[in-house]
Amino acid sequence: MPSYILQEQMLIYACWSVGLFFFRKTEFISKFDISIIWLIRVVGIVYFLEIPVILLSDWFSGNYVQYALVNRFTGPYWFPAVFSLLVYLSSTQSLWLVYFQKARYWRLSFGLLILTITFISNIILWLSGLQRDCVSPSWRISYQLPLLHIESIIVFGLITGSGYLILREKDN
Repeated sequence: MPSYILQEQMLIYACWSVGLFFFRKTEFISKFDISIIWLIRVVGIVYFLEIPVILLSDWFSGNYVQYALVNRFTGPYWFPAVFSLLVYLSSTQSLWLVYFQKARYWRLSFGLLILTITFISNIILWLSGLQRDCVSPSWRISYQLPLLHIESIIVFGLITGSGYLILREKDN
């Protein structure tokens, strides 16, 4: 699974966690939340299993990507890379404990942290693209349209919807 789909699944989970803070708990929301929790746990595991594979494949390829990855985690700007990984890890894998599944403020804080990390990284990429040396010769700026994220929303909806249907049939 491409890493951008995994990151967007985390972004959708963050939006759900923030919204869940303001919803009243109903039977539908509780069962749907259980299927989302299962999906996000698996997404967290796959995301962190994907990182060593990428690092090892780039390490043995011997190109400049090896230097870029090592510099990203040990260079002067190591904090954003390491902090986002720690937030993703702690927000997904803490959901294995029932206490953190039910803790509304815990999920709200991690939802807001994930949203902040995502939007700040997009803003930094956008601002760094406006530098004099980074402007393309055609002066065309490509924006991310919400329709480009439709595949991630469909994957999220299909998996959590089928999980909800399985939970509903299991209870009947």
